[in-house]
This record gives sequence, structure tokens and C-alpha cells, in this order.
Amino acid sequence: LLPRRVQFSWREAGKETGEGRSAAAAAATSYVDAGGAYSADKPFYATVRAVERVTPVAYEKQIIHMALDISGSHIEYKPGDAFGVLPENRPDLVAGVLARLGEDGRRVFAASASINAIKAGRPLSVAEALGKHCDLTSPPKKSLLRLLAESCGDPAEKDRLLAMVCTAGKATYKKQVVEGELNLLDILEEFPSCKPGVEDLIEFLPALAPREYSVSSAAEVHANEIHFAFSVVKYETPAGKIRQGVATTWLSTLADRVSAGADAKVPIFMRPSKDFQHPGDLAKPIVMIGPGTGVSPFRGFAHFRGHLIETREESQALQEVGESWL
Repeated sequence: LLPRRVQFSWREAGKETGEGRSAAAAAATSYVDAGGAYSADKPFYATVRAVERVTPVAYEKQIIHMALDISGSHIEYKPGDAFGVLPENRPDLVAGVLARLGEDGRRVFAASASINAIKAGRPLSVAEALGKHCDLTSPPKKSLLRLLAESCGDPAEKDRLLAMVCTAGKATYKKQVVEGELNLLDILEEFPSCKPGVEDLIEFLPALAPREYSVSSAAEVHANEIHFAFSVVKYETPAGKIRQGVATTWLSTLADRVSAGADAKVPIFMRPSKDFQHPGDLAKPIVMIGPGTGVSPFRGFAHFRGHLIETREESQALQEVGESWL
């Protein structure tokens, strides 16, 4: 294994550390860019203004419509744009990994260099690092499996993991890990002697990637709001394990919280579209087909088209409006 490139300094979780982390968190959640230019490193924390479950509760596929308040963010968007969301892993998944490692999630560290969106020098608890910055659900890559193998106390378990890493084990790795959709916790449970150091694990785990959603609103109609819809992902793997989507499960939890009267914020940043736009000429007919995006972005198109029709100048009132098909 290659030596770690990042050093971890562990800190006492006392009052000073807690205050520093609270101040850093407050600064992050209140960040505003005058030009509305946000990113995964510096997102805007939008308050969830409203939620609506589009499908009945008993329906197999749960679809939720959510409206985000972007007041004061200076964000501008147009129909067809998308935006990124920074999700969080499920608390029970994080707790399961910590339990297998025998690690106290409250321990606080600071990294010598930025890694997995963890900024250098910023105090962070182990639970926060695993919950907000590390991908715990994707099938482990071979480099991570090698780390896990070297962390096994049982030679037989080590050999089994190493067998999947070598060239001869390519088919086994594909069938058991990739097609079987194993995640980190599955591996730790199947190989109980595997106890990797938390520093190594945080460095070797891939970063928790942002998820993108299509805007389903029109800024001209929904002032200071971004709307979107999502389907809550939940399915069973070939091995009979239940899997839940990282972002949609987290967003669904926020929706439940808002429905119960609590506040919730979602860190976002815009992903403008260059080609996917509503035509500027109302006379042009449009056919809207959403094989990959679904109908969500076309809700924004419809609202924008209605706005253009309602705000036409008097001289354009008799202008023919092209047909629109969805």
C-alpha cells in the first residue's frame, strides 16, 4: 500500500473545539456570493419552503415535489437548468460502520490537506466525515479492498479479499462486489476481523458526490424559489439486501421533517444548461420528450411559456403561439 499523503491531528473534543466547529458550520450555512456563483466547495444553503408528496403514501414509487427558498442568494436560473445537491449518508449506515470499526464518531480531527471535500485544517468529527464527505454505498474499488485485506486480523479473511484484488479474481470481484452491489458495511460485516484505521479509511474512500436535479420552476413565476421533484430510490439487490438512494432518502427525511413543522436546509449550487432551453420565439412549436430527465424540467418550460404569453406586449397579442406537446 502507498503511504497516506494526509496527516490527521486529533483534538480534544472540548469547549474550544466545539465552539470552533460551530462557528465554521454557521459560516458555511450562511455563505452568500454576490454574483450567485456557488459550487460544491461553497454551496448556498437553501431553506425548504414547501414539500408535497405527489404519489399516495401506499404507492410503491414515492415521488416528492420540493420548493427551495433562494432569497438573498443572487442565484439566477432559466428553465432547462439543473442544480447540484450535497447529500448526507443515512445515520444508521454511518453508525454501522463506526460500530464495526470500534470507533467513537465524536472524536475530532483536522487533516493536513484537503481530502474528500474535507478542508485542510478544519476541525471535523469522524461521524461528520463519514456522514457528509465519504461515499459509503458504492461497491468498494480494488484499491479499497486491498486496504481492507491488509487490515484483517484473520489470515483466511485476508486471503479471500486479496483473491478478489488480483488479476485471477477479476470475475469473482465483478460478480460478488460489483454486480452484488456490496458496500463498505457489507464487507466489514462479512469479514469481522477487518479493522482498518479510520485515518486510512477516510483517505481511501471516494468522496460523496453531489447529485444533480432538473429545475422544474420558472424564476419569472416562482420568485426566489427553485422547484424540483425526485423519486425516492429503494430496491432489493440480487442478494436480497435492501438499498436506498443516498440523496433521495436524505431529501425524503428532510421532507418529513418540514411536514412536521421543523426547518431544513439543502446545500445547492447551479448547473446551467447551454443547449437545453425553451425557445425564445413563441411562434415555434415545441415537442417535449424526457427519456432521461422525465417530465420535471418541462414543468418549468410550461410555466415559462405561460409567462411569455401573459406578458406579451399589446402589439404581439395577435401573434400566433406555436403548439407545445409533452
